[in-house]
Amino acid sequence: MLSLATLGTVLLLGPTASPLPSVESIVAKHMEARGGLRRIKAVRSARALGVVRYFTGTEVPFVLEFKRPGRLRMTVEYQGQMGIEVYADGAGWLQLPFPGEAARSMTSAELMAGQDDADFDGALVDWVKKGHRVRLVGVEELDGQKAYRLEILRQSGTSETIWLDASTWLEARSLRERRNGDESRTVLSIPSDYRRIAGLMLPFQVASLPVDAPDEIEQLRFETFGVDVPVDDARFRLLK
Repeated sequence: MLSLATLGTVLLLGPTASPLPSVESIVAKHMEARGGLRRIKAVRSARALGVVRYFTGTEVPFVLEFKRPGRLRMTVEYQGQMGIEVYADGAGWLQLPFPGEAARSMTSAELMAGQDDADFDGALVDWVKKGHRVRLVGVEELDGQKAYRLEILRQSGTSETIWLDASTWLEARSLRERRNGDESRTVLSIPSDYRRIAGLMLPFQVASLPVDAPDEIEQLRFETFGVDVPVDDARFRLLK
């Protein structure tokens, strides 16, 4: 019996369609579309500034910093209070931007999310070496465009589903579990407004919404994105 995913693929492509490409060939085209595997791996650091607009209408400025190997810092400012999240060397801490909030170490679930977020390359770069598993689910139609749906199971145990546009080979959307303290939600992210920066194709807008509450949409907008800019190691200092 055909699975729903297989049936959907047959209906979309037609009974005489050529066989689906391999995961390896899809990933290779995705890497080429992003700027090439060599260019992606050559990036040593990055800094982005932008604004997050929450579903309540509140807008919060942020600074996102990345540095190899696997270090990430995000800073936000809300009503004069600073919120900070740092992941480095398998450890991490955060401080919420509210009066009286003390900095604390990340939980084990938050550390796993931090590890995933700090991977600037993305899960599909060297996915075999990283110990991830990637499966092609099939082909789906997104906003009138054909997209390949891939399921990723990371070595850490976290999972993600991504859709790659079959014409641009760039990521069209992703679905992953997000944790905020003890709360876990499945979040759909939709990147757009891709621009070429320092030889890389990067999305300057990302819409995110919980699957169980689609009205709670967050709009992330990058205003500047610097690649291989100086980022001091002290920015990723961990709590003592």
